[in-house]
Amino acid sequence: VSEVLLKKRKHLERIKAERAAASLLKKQVRKAPKKVVFKRAEQFVREYRTLENENKRLDRLAKSNKKLDVPEEPTLAFVIRVRGHGKLPDKIKKIFKLLKLNNLYNGRFIKLNKATVTMLNMIQPYVVYGTPNIKSVRELIYKRGYTKVKNEKVPLTDNTLIEKELGKYNIICMEDIVHEIYTLGPNFKYVNNFLYAFKLVNPNNSTLGKKGTPFITYSETGNRGEEINDIIQKMN
Repeated sequence: VSEVLLKKRKHLERIKAERAAASLLKKQVRKAPKKVVFKRAEQFVREYRTLENENKRLDRLAKSNKKLDVPEEPTLAFVIRVRGHGKLPDKIKKIFKLLKLNNLYNGRFIKLNKATVTMLNMIQPYVVYGTPNIKSVRELIYKRGYTKVKNEKVPLTDNTLIEKELGKYNIICMEDIVHEIYTLGPNFKYVNNFLYAFKLVNPNNSTLGKKGTPFITYSETGNRGEEINDIIQKMN
């Protein structure tokens, strides 16, 4: 067989192989979107069903005459968002925004009164909350205390910064912040707004946001009283 003929055969074989590979790729491309579309449709159905059920829960809550457990005197609470990072009803999203619990495992100090208890009642399936002790308050602020300076998140490691921002309220150091928060002092609102939401971690995962076993089940959400301190210790 001449060398020219051999080259021609090899050339034809290469063309056939390339065409076969291209044909296979086209089939795979045609199949892939169907799977993607089907999975996406299933996901949307689940989201719509969850959203519909949640709206029904809120409607039942609005119609119920259940008496809220409002403390006689304003009480300090620490709230942690432990669920709800997909589609949520607008009412729930609005409350999370008001409480500055915009992300999963965010925590905030709040003053329990009729208004905040009403909001917590509405978002109960998504949060845990309770009464923090002085140890929890101090450790949260010292370990995960941040504020915003010129639109940048800054750790609370410098008393000079605290005095500059809160000195007009006679708050000049970390311990002043701890005291004002824990005692619900007269400037609690300003000090609490000075603090960023505390970014906690899911103890079942090595990093925040990584998929894994939920730390808090649906039946464990809501008011946990003093148990919140154990939860804080695990998530801090």
